[in-house]
Amino acid sequence: MNRIYNCFPYVAFLAATICVVSCSESRVDDPKEKDIVEKIELIDVRKAKNIEQALQFALQNNGRINDTVVLRLDSVLNNIYQKNNYQALWSSDEAINPLVDSMIRFIESCKEYGLFPSDYHNKVLHNIQQTLITDSLATKNAALLSRVDVLLTDALLLISKHLKQGRLSYDSITIRTDTLLTDSFYMKVIGELKNKNSVTGVFKKLEPAHRGYDSLKNGLKFFLDSIQTFKRLTQIIYPTKDSMGLYKQLQKRFFEENFLESPSDPMDSSAWKASISNYQKIKGLKITGKINENTANSLNNTDWEKFK
Repeated sequence: MNRIYNCFPYVAFLAATICVVSCSESRVDDPKEKDIVEKIELIDVRKAKNIEQALQFALQNNGRINDTVVLRLDSVLNNIYQKNNYQALWSSDEAINPLVDSMIRFIESCKEYGLFPSDYHNKVLHNIQQTLITDSLATKNAALLSRVDVLLTDALLLISKHLKQGRLSYDSITIRTDTLLTDSFYMKVIGELKNKNSVTGVFKKLEPAHRGYDSLKNGLKFFLDSIQTFKRLTQIIYPTKDSMGLYKQLQKRFFEENFLESPSDPMDSSAWKASISNYQKIKGLKITGKINENTANSLNNTDWEKFK
């Protein structure tokens, strides 16, 4: 009996070691940032390897493939690419499919459909697009080409989902039960893209055929066309017990709309009264020189909030 107890620490250590080894073997390495391929005939093979690695990494990390990018439909993407042997969908050898530019343009203009470009990797895709234009080695970088491929497909499928079902989740009183789209729907989208060779053609088929939808879409485009600058501005939290935090928000907000020359320079009470009074006068509000509910609501009623 004593011999068994004496062996126990060694058995436990061995079991822990096996666990650590097996876990480390199953963990997928971080996706590569660079994988330069000199021989054109090998680049599609290396792209497939990079795509598979990126997707396997995403599946282990809640969709994340690096510090800034998260795939929204990682499991769907993996199923689709797996059926295609992880071959790239948006490029062949070093050649980028012209649909890439069309897709990026659509993402940029998707506000006209009531969608948010930031949901679809807009900034990252623009950066990669510029790299492909300016860097002569970019089209030989299998890691970069695989990353843009996965991001474009994630964006394509997520936009398709949002156009088909809406961007917001159904509420508890919705009688519709098709809250989940199957892989066959997403495979059909990929097939439609290949057949039509048109991004807008694929998305147009998914839009609701409803007069009210068309009216809202036309009204939204009119609203967007009337905006000179479309950016997110500082929100004013009011009412609040944090008066210092409130005035920091106000100063930054006034600076964003050119009511002040600095977002942080010290201001005395008379300067604050003059600034608030000036804003109230320009916006047609009752001039009090003090922050109040009407003034806060006016400040928060930005074009971004109206769009939302």
